[in-house]
Amino acid sequence: FGLLYLRNGRWCRRQVVSAQWVKESTTAHHITNYKPGVGYGYLWWVNGDSSYFAWGTGGHYVLVIPQRQLVIVNRVNTDVPGRRIDDTLFGEIVQRILAAKS
Repeated sequence: FGLLYLRNGRWCRRQVVSAQWVKESTTAHHITNYKPGVGYGYLWWVNGDSSYFAWGTGGHYVLVIPQRQLVIVNRVNTDVPGRRIDDTLFGEIVQRILAAKS
């Protein structure tokens, strides 16, 4: 799903989601109190013009960073007690990935 959005709705040379919808849904339409600079689009949290992410319960994330051509996915087995991660820990994971990719 993250790759589909990174590619502006294209999959295997086929447009399966309109590029206009990708742009519209990853544009912040609501300002939130979550963190400074973060808004909400259509089911995507939007971090200015630099990235957007889907955020599920327990630490499920799909982060798309178009400028780096990068998608980061974190899945958690939330059936196991204590296996959840919060946004701070996910942020640390992202920072380590970005540092390794540099």
